[in-house]
Amino acid sequence: MENIYGFAEQLSIKKRIDNKIVISGLNNGNWVLSQIESIVLQEFNGGRDLEEILAILPGREVSIIKIYENFIDKGILVKNSARKIDLSAKWTLDEVFFELTKQCNLRCHHCYIPKEIEKKELGLEKWFQIVDSCKDLGVGLIKLTGGEAMLHPHFWDIVKYINKNGISMRLYTNGSCLNKKTVENLKTVGISEIQISLDGGTEETHDTFRNAPGNYKHILRTLPILIRFEIRVILSFTVTDYNVNEINLFIREARQFPNVKIVISPYINYHQTYQGDRFVDVSEETVEKLKECFENNKNIWSDKIKYSLSFSNRFIGYCGFGIYSLYIDSFGKIILCPLLGNIQLGTITDGIENIWENSKILMEYRSHTIADEGITVVGGPHPSFNEREMLDDIGADFVIKGEGEFTFLKLLESLKYPVQYPISRVKGISYRIKNDIYISEKIEYIENLDALPLQAIGIIDPEKYSTAFTLITSRGCPGNCVYCASRALSGNKYRMRSAENIICEIYFLSEKLNSRKFLILDDTFTANKERLEYFCLLLSKYNEKYAFRIESRVDAVREKDIDALKKVGCEVIHFGVESGSQEIIKKIGKNINLSWAKEIMCYANKQNIHVVTLLIPVVFAIINRSLMTSVSFATCFIAMASGYTFSISEKNGMERLYGILPITKKEFVLGRYLYTIIMGGIAVLFSCIVHPIVLFILGDKVTWQQIIFTFLYGILLYSIYTVFQLPGYYKYGSINGRMFMYIPIIGFLLVLFGMEKVNLSKNGFAISIFSNLGILAAVITFGIILIYTVSICISIRIMKNKEI
Repeated sequence: MENIYGFAEQLSIKKRIDNKIVISGLNNGNWVLSQIESIVLQEFNGGRDLEEILAILPGREVSIIKIYENFIDKGILVKNSARKIDLSAKWTLDEVFFELTKQCNLRCHHCYIPKEIEKKELGLEKWFQIVDSCKDLGVGLIKLTGGEAMLHPHFWDIVKYINKNGISMRLYTNGSCLNKKTVENLKTVGISEIQISLDGGTEETHDTFRNAPGNYKHILRTLPILIRFEIRVILSFTVTDYNVNEINLFIREARQFPNVKIVISPYINYHQTYQGDRFVDVSEETVEKLKECFENNKNIWSDKIKYSLSFSNRFIGYCGFGIYSLYIDSFGKIILCPLLGNIQLGTITDGIENIWENSKILMEYRSHTIADEGITVVGGPHPSFNEREMLDDIGADFVIKGEGEFTFLKLLESLKYPVQYPISRVKGISYRIKNDIYISEKIEYIENLDALPLQAIGIIDPEKYSTAFTLITSRGCPGNCVYCASRALSGNKYRMRSAENIICEIYFLSEKLNSRKFLILDDTFTANKERLEYFCLLLSKYNEKYAFRIESRVDAVREKDIDALKKVGCEVIHFGVESGSQEIIKKIGKNINLSWAKEIMCYANKQNIHVVTLLIPVVFAIINRSLMTSVSFATCFIAMASGYTFSISEKNGMERLYGILPITKKEFVLGRYLYTIIMGGIAVLFSCIVHPIVLFILGDKVTWQQIIFTFLYGILLYSIYTVFQLPGYYKYGSINGRMFMYIPIIGFLLVLFGMEKVNLSKNGFAISIFSNLGILAAVITFGIILIYTVSICISIRIMKNKEI
């Protein structure tokens, strides 16, 4: 048994009712395992070793080994342990609130605790017994609350006993009892997180709201002490009409302290106070302001709700009461929620475990979850090719592969009538059966796209969404690019809706949404010339002025098509060109002519249609050492004030590309990384060129030392930024869009020093320079770079003055 790993004895490992496994006894409360982590742990529990698990779960070797090593690092798996765990799915009790006392030294307007407290509260021995019960049940987190919990005469004895039993704690407090000594003691007894109530952005508002003069300043003085002792802090703001206008002030104050998160929630009135009190009323306007606040400040919002959100959407329980949490008040009553004090589940003498498993109230409450009815179904391009990821990592129940309209209807029918129409008969889906993934037969693709119903736009509120609507008028693409997933998704067949059907949907949606703007998201909308001409003819017959954009290939567009599209309102065309190298284009199966691409895009630009050029230089150009051909091609259209987009191809496309071009994943990542370094180097060098000019304007003497310092300073800034991008390159195969801010620099240089270096015809050159605000684009680019350089110069001067 020397090298055999088993589970650590001190840990509580349980399987929740949603089949996710929870581990308690680690640092910071409960750890919820992902789907694949849960599967690996169950296999270890079943007696299999690592090699056996790798054999029964092929294709996941890297992630399984990483999970295995993580289990050992966290102390979940230890040597020479033969421990086995009961992993039958249960309603697990993971968190318990201890209301240590109802006594409090403040008199807050919104408090639900009665002012008169007559009943004797629980003593020390009773709380010790409750802690023992919690440990036996595998509770991972105890939340200490009140009243003011720290006023309990045996507070320190209780928290020491909880810590001794290896259960994590979070303290809820009004902050009045916190000082350097108590904070140090809290750290010693194992409390690593504290939630403090701060109900205003100013001293006057908070202290008035809580009837506590001086409390606001005391909390702000205490925060640095908590941070010094590395105790995580959550500042809690209870929102009413009285203090809602100070939310932003509160957030601004919180952001001044590291390691501080916030939680903001509306006051909930359960008739403990009367409506009409200005301190506790909550209007619809206040709720809307709260929503807006959340959207704008997610980065500082507390992540304590992550545990709640870890439950699949089949289970209710935002706060967790009755689902994974209980509340024990200071008299020993076990209740569903402190705000619903009249719903008592029992008392501690009935036994916590007995109540959790057998309470009729809890059984009824849980029966109203959608645990047996809610199903998560995903579909679309990414899930169609990554069904294992969808089922393992995000907990989807079903993945619809390929076209989903009819498959989804069949799936609904099977779920509703499982006996008459079993799930095994549904084609085009993937789902899990225990540890295996079942993939059904492929679906037959929809031949008549006109048979599909129009979008059910009536079920959404158009006021909440953009008025521009989208259409998809075909499936697949007539092209055969090796990196694209479109043909695989559509069954390698290009199918179209009729022009009449498209016009019908445009008219229907424009009337429903009162909008005349739309986007056609086909890969190649102009592929069929007869349909395109008829579409333009029908659209021109309406007395409405439409504005829309399309996507297409340069070899599927003629000058007459541009003219027809312009007449009916086309404002933007996205062209997929992918590379400035004809050799690369041939290898990737694009089969377009770059000369024609330049010609047709220049023509579209001349007709005042905005052109967006889609390129993938980091994949193709670097590989064949032809980066500058793509850059030169791009700068042609930058100079014409047209758009450009660089994108990365689909995962399965890259795998196909590796079979055509001699490149490994490491070389692929390295090539793209080198590309960003080149762009950064150009930006820094350009700054050095402009630097002497800026120094001259500022009245400084230009020296080589200053220029060299600017160069080194720029390299340092860019290197820091670039290094932080590297993990994203390797993990996601993507590049931050801001990297390409340097492309316009090359465009400006080419405009400045001679566009003849770009392979354009004379007419194309004339159009590039003089039409469509090309010069203005160059001037704006120069201005942006100038501001960037000036900021560097000024920062150098500041550092020099401060002798940094």
